Amino acid sequence: MRFYALLLLVGLSAGACTYLPEPESVAAGTTVSENRTAITVTTTRGVASTTGFIFYPGALVDPHAYVGLMELLADAPPGYRVFIAKVPANLAVLQPEAARSIMDEHPEIRTWVIGGHSLGGAMACTWVRRNPESVRGLVLLAAYPAGADNLSGWSGGVLSVYGTNDEVLNAVALAEAKDRLPKQTITTTIAGGNHAYFGNYGEQKGDGTATVSRREQQLETARQFIGFMKTLGL
Repeated sequence: MRFYALLLLVGLSAGACTYLPEPESVAAGTTVSENRTAITVTTTRGVASTTGFIFYPGALVDPHAYVGLMELLADAPPGYRVFIAKVPANLAVLQPEAARSIMDEHPEIRTWVIGGHSLGGAMACTWVRRNPESVRGLVLLAAYPAGADNLSGWSGGVLSVYGTNDEVLNAVALAEAKDRLPKQTITTTIAGGNHAYFGNYGEQKGDGTATVSRREQQLETARQFIGFMKTLGL
């Protein structure tokens, strides 16, 4: 059993960079830094907010692939501090508690929101179930809570966003998961959007063809995020 477990771990590690980030330059108005726990994106336009957003990447996606989207969030007033979690083998399921280290490293952040893409979003749900008082909001990009993560009684805000052309997301499971989310959940779709365009890592196997550009999908995601944060008073 231990031998097969080791083989599985080796296999996961070997495939950890299946989806690598596409080359891109740092956007004007933001700065990007990183350490062993996270990639940090902050605004250079004035003082950054004391609200932090922790983001869990999708399965086997290099965290740098989300810098482009996170720059849009960080550059918008009031300048949210954004942290893209680094997780073992690029699989958040191996470290759903990754947010803890980020929070501990940044005591200056007064209010936290957590979220993620695909499997990363599911693991953000796990974090909320285990630590419901630690965050004010949850953002799910093409994601939903697993069966064990019933958040229907949680008082925090939830934003769920997915593309209409997403063929990776399990539509049946997504519909069934609605009962595990609180009644105040805001659900929105991006017409023509797909699964991969939330990040900058190329096309994803089994995904639908987007009829919007990657940039358009990310701009709309940022718009929805900013509106959601306002509903939380952040």
